[in-house]
Amino acid sequence: MVTARNRIQRHVRLPVLWFLIILLVTLLSQYHLYLPSYRKASTEDTLALLSLHQETLEDERISSTSVSSIKKTPKNEDQKRLSDSLLPDSLKKDASFTHSGKNEKKRNQSIDHLLSNPRFSKVIEENRRREIEVHVKPTPAPTPMPYTPKEGVVPIGVLSEKPKSFFKDIRFRIDNVHPYDRCRPYKFLQKGTNDVEIRPANRKIFFGCLIADEPEETLEIIAAETYGLFEAMVFVESNRTQHFVKRPLQRQGQEEKLKKLFGVDKVQIRTFFNENPMVLDLQREHEQRDEILKGWKELGMTKEDVGYLADLDETFTRDFLLAIQQCPDVEFLDYKTHLCHPNKARIIGAARVFEALPDCIAGKRTWHHPDMIIGACIELIGDSTIHPVVPRTIPYIRDEGYGLTCGKDGFEKITDGHYPLFSAADFRRMCGGEMIRNKARDHTEYTAYHFHNFFHDFGQTRFKYKTYGHPHYTAYTSKLEDLNEDLELVYRCLYNMSNADNTTTKAKIIERRHTREEGGLESTLPNWPVYFHDKDYRRRKYKSLLEGYEADEKARQAYVKGREEAELARRAILLKDSKILSF
Repeated sequence: MVTARNRIQRHVRLPVLWFLIILLVTLLSQYHLYLPSYRKASTEDTLALLSLHQETLEDERISSTSVSSIKKTPKNEDQKRLSDSLLPDSLKKDASFTHSGKNEKKRNQSIDHLLSNPRFSKVIEENRRREIEVHVKPTPAPTPMPYTPKEGVVPIGVLSEKPKSFFKDIRFRIDNVHPYDRCRPYKFLQKGTNDVEIRPANRKIFFGCLIADEPEETLEIIAAETYGLFEAMVFVESNRTQHFVKRPLQRQGQEEKLKKLFGVDKVQIRTFFNENPMVLDLQREHEQRDEILKGWKELGMTKEDVGYLADLDETFTRDFLLAIQQCPDVEFLDYKTHLCHPNKARIIGAARVFEALPDCIAGKRTWHHPDMIIGACIELIGDSTIHPVVPRTIPYIRDEGYGLTCGKDGFEKITDGHYPLFSAADFRRMCGGEMIRNKARDHTEYTAYHFHNFFHDFGQTRFKYKTYGHPHYTAYTSKLEDLNEDLELVYRCLYNMSNADNTTTKAKIIERRHTREEGGLESTLPNWPVYFHDKDYRRRKYKSLLEGYEADEKARQAYVKGREEAELARRAILLKDSKILSF
């Protein structure tokens, strides 16, 4: 009996045991398939929504508002946005935090489930309250250090307080040099020419440049040097920086003001718009310069006139510009001798570099702009039926064989000796040309000046390095002297530091071209920029920059601290709420 009963119990227990095992496996399978996926999706999409809310609040710069006034974030936006930079490191490593196509369907289903979950909505609403509180509190909000240009408002800078007659007298002394003594140092006379035989050439010069956030100070410096010398001037202003950052227009309607400032009868201020975000950096800059050639044509430029293209912080010396106007034998301006060959048609300035202030001179550095070319070799002015149109596979760069290089093989596709006309981009980037220097014994060799970083304040300087060509992504957070060697040179000038290695900054190795003239302007030979003859201006400029540097450093430290505190506050909110939802 016992044996038979045990046999019956064994037959009953085995199916029950198998049933329980299968049931347990099924339950475990369901748990692993759905619960972890739901938990991870909950955390991920919660953070996505929190990040989206945070960015929305930042963009709108909410200072105070009621929770009830905030609209719920659209569901389709929730499905798209996730700021990985705000995720805790532990979550960044989680393989489920991906946006691959395989997980998209499951992810969207999880979000649909989340949006219908009252507990989820309650947490999001609470997070909104906290975000608003964070923005209301002054401590975490970054200090508004960066400079922002304003519509129609031109920065001023430090201006000379001398009467106009002061600069007029200096120009008079330069203008009344005998043509023989003016032309000989530049070799703009034929051999054997004496001072009686010289007949002035009377060439007309057309000036063109881009204009942006340069202060009135820079305009006055250039105008003092070039007053009354130009036939016409074209300025081009863009509504965006080279790096596609929006900027307000500041110079519109100022033609009459510029005419009076420069002593010129014909002035254009042209506006450049291109909303294509793919046109950046030098390509955008070259497109703007094309407007200069259009302006020259409209203002009556001919083949015999001279095109002078520059940045607003560059200028040829007054003495050199007068030589270009007057000297009869300037081979670079003789079309028949070169037929627009780049090696012979372009005049390049040998420019002395002033960094931020008149007494901060780069001792061994020479800047290779501005540039001049005879009108017969300029696009829209010269004869395009004789000179071939240059093919450009890459925008604004000549193809091989048309002057991409200036060696023997650089013009192999030019068969008749007539070389292509120069575009505005060719003015600045083409090979060839010659840098003319002053050979007079009692003068410096420089024929041009570059007034680099002559801004209203260091906020403008940071804006330039953040948004224009070759942007520095730490331009608002690094010390000025750590951004590059140019600003490190300014730092040494402000604190009268020698050319020895400066161990107080990251830019420790001082290259030869970034050594400073330790005696300042007074230690150099003439010619000096006309504007810099004002000693009082030079003194006030130095004082202004020294005070400005110290104020900028305080503002930078406050800005960096504010950013760090705001970031910590955001991360704390996200981390806390992500833990609440990890159930």
